[in-house]
Amino acid sequence: MRRQYRYLLADDVDEFPAILADFCRLLLEAGIPALLTFNPSGAARLGLGADPESWKPLAGGCTITHCGPVGLGAPWGESVVSYVTDPSFNCPPVAEFSRLQAISRARLLRLVTETVHALVKDGTSPEEIAIIAPGLDAIASYALPQILASSSIAVRLLSDPRPLFGSPQVRALLTLLQLKYQDEDTQLTIDDVTEMLAVLLPDLDLVRAGLLTTVCFVPHRPQLLPYEVHPQWYRLSYRGTQAYKELQEWLAAQARQVNPLLFLDRAIQRFLRPQNLPHADVSQLQTLLETAQSHWQLGYRLGWAEPEILNRFVSLIHQGTVAANPLMGDRPLPKPSPWQVFSSTAAIASPTDFSFGSILVPTYGRKGGVLCSMGHPCSSGHGMAVLGWHPAVPLGNPTAAITPL
Repeated sequence: MRRQYRYLLADDVDEFPAILADFCRLLLEAGIPALLTFNPSGAARLGLGADPESWKPLAGGCTITHCGPVGLGAPWGESVVSYVTDPSFNCPPVAEFSRLQAISRARLLRLVTETVHALVKDGTSPEEIAIIAPGLDAIASYALPQILASSSIAVRLLSDPRPLFGSPQVRALLTLLQLKYQDEDTQLTIDDVTEMLAVLLPDLDLVRAGLLTTVCFVPHRPQLLPYEVHPQWYRLSYRGTQAYKELQEWLAAQARQVNPLLFLDRAIQRFLRPQNLPHADVSQLQTLLETAQSHWQLGYRLGWAEPEILNRFVSLIHQGTVAANPLMGDRPLPKPSPWQVFSSTAAIASPTDFSFGSILVPTYGRKGGVLCSMGHPCSSGHGMAVLGWHPAVPLGNPTAAITPL
């Protein structure tokens, strides 16, 4: 390690275990330059592996630079949390914050998007606005992009905690993978194959796909029969039958010796890329490929046979172990995608601890932002959202906004 690496960079070491502190100490003693960041108020993973005390002795041999509070997190973080968690807390009105209140969750979503549109209309640059929504569920994560898309505003969902198996595209690819690399342990149902056909073949709707698989799918040693064996194949439409036939031919053309990773990539290029999927779906497919690559590398090192690696991978995805959260730190936002929806449950208590299911933290962004709770309505029947924006106040970076938690 000392010969291979010239520098050591570590962010938020207060979240790291003690064994990594010993590792960093060895590198520092070897004369390797290092840059470490430590948050005295952090340690959100304390009790889950974090050991900030083990890192403090390293400060004696380092040049320490204290970073001052950035953005609105430091002055207003505690007040915002108190306002959310304590109904009796009286928060004085300030120019940097305004409150949105609605009697229903649907109305709250609409108010947030309307406020966003008003900010853009007033001259705020869209890429400088972020929506922070702790505990964002599937309904809100779908509704927000759809409402904003009606105004030609693209939305990128970051830190998506939902499992990959919740994506129909991922499930379809796993079914196709099992059809190609089947063995005695392969278990596919008619519903699995029906969904696969409907997702991969836009010319074949769900109803016709169900009619087709009822007759043309053989569950034992899974395989797809020609559509002509269906007694009423004429009901499947010409375009649907041709798409199904092309899928069969493509599947047969893929050699058995083709690596499953290459097979997945080819399937995405052949069936999903022409559909111009939204960025959220593309990110999930990217995560699937990254996870598959890591899993196969691990399987090879452990000496697993190819069928065992495949079965373990499918089981891993089915169990919801992998979340749809690809590494995106060095990937620039595509144009146009100025909006960022942040969904994270890290360092946030369970929804039952709060009246409406989420903690609100100060807004961040370079010039403006929207901060909202997408949890359940509070006991009084009112859902709440907080909008924080002021054109003259630089609001800092995401880390500063989350720090108070």
